[in-house]
Amino acid sequence: MYKVTDIFSELASLLVPLLGKAVDANAASRDEIVTVISDMASEVEEGLGLVATYIRGAAYLDSKQEIGKHFFEAEKTLYRYHSEFKICKGLRLLRDRFSRMFDAMPHSVQIGERKRIETLLSELQLDESLIVEEFGDFWRRIHAALEAQPLDEVKALIRAELESVQDKKRRIQESARTILQAV
Repeated sequence: MYKVTDIFSELASLLVPLLGKAVDANAASRDEIVTVISDMASEVEEGLGLVATYIRGAAYLDSKQEIGKHFFEAEKTLYRYHSEFKICKGLRLLRDRFSRMFDAMPHSVQIGERKRIETLLSELQLDESLIVEEFGDFWRRIHAALEAQPLDEVKALIRAELESVQDKKRRIQESARTILQAV
């Protein structure tokens, strides 16, 4: 399974060479491609931001017990938040629109490239789990740190993860920008 940030990077590397052909074949699709890529990147960034907000809350707690309680049901809580705020519903709709646009691309696209793009698009159908599972390693590390590390090291881990979220958002923005510049 891909991480959501990797999906955008991989899509950029696959789509950039193809988009010129698609836009030349159907200039009317240009605006649609720009809108879908921009909206898709925004939806994923909002999902990552929601997780970052949840993680940031732990940085203000005063004990390992409070932090442990905060993260105890983090994944379950974040699934609920993503569902409640309809973040991933928007992602599903955008993925479907993007898939339809891809179906309209010229058949000159090589079968291997088409299959790789379809695989990446299918990864986007994982919805809430795609964004929450982006932080799978963090959940394991924070629980291990809570058991074995002093409070200041636990908080350092939280700060490092928040910096990582900013990097993930930057990577998504760069990938989206690369795709959009090809249009």
